[in-house]
Amino acid sequence: MRSGDAPDMKRPSNNLVFVVSAILVVVSARRFHSNPTESLSKPAKTAQNSFVHPDEKGIVPASPGRSINPSQEQIDAYVRKQAVLYGVDPEEAVFIVSHESEHGKTMRGDDGQSRGYWMISETWHPEVSTSCADDLACSTDWALHYIASGRVNEWTTWKFRCEWYEDAPDCAGN
Repeated sequence: MRSGDAPDMKRPSNNLVFVVSAILVVVSARRFHSNPTESLSKPAKTAQNSFVHPDEKGIVPASPGRSINPSQEQIDAYVRKQAVLYGVDPEEAVFIVSHESEHGKTMRGDDGQSRGYWMISETWHPEVSTSCADDLACSTDWALHYIASGRVNEWTTWKFRCEWYEDAPDCAGN
């Protein structure tokens, strides 16, 4: 080797790069779901890969440590706006959140197994922390992703809306 030449460096194998990347993804996901103040300090990710926190729009999520809960109008406005960003029918989204938690008035259901604005089941969705379920931005982000993926009927208030509610959208005879 001549002086000034760089030594021959071996490139890491693709397997090593993949393993390290996978570990970083898992650690990041666990950190987000295990940190109860995460949704208070970091904004929710939207469908367009930008970040919007409800506080920036005058909406304060009902989260631990928050003393102000959003009004029904604020919840509806926030859910509608986010639904449009996710390509979800805003009427469906508002119907679900209004009938599941009564716009945040009832934050626990199913004998404590369902939590938050969207009544996210702790049994069926342990990946959603209680702090996320109780946070308007975080739970709306999760719920709208879930609905946009074709799983709207997993909310019984939507699945049985035509049988249970007179104000239900998309029902024959309304």
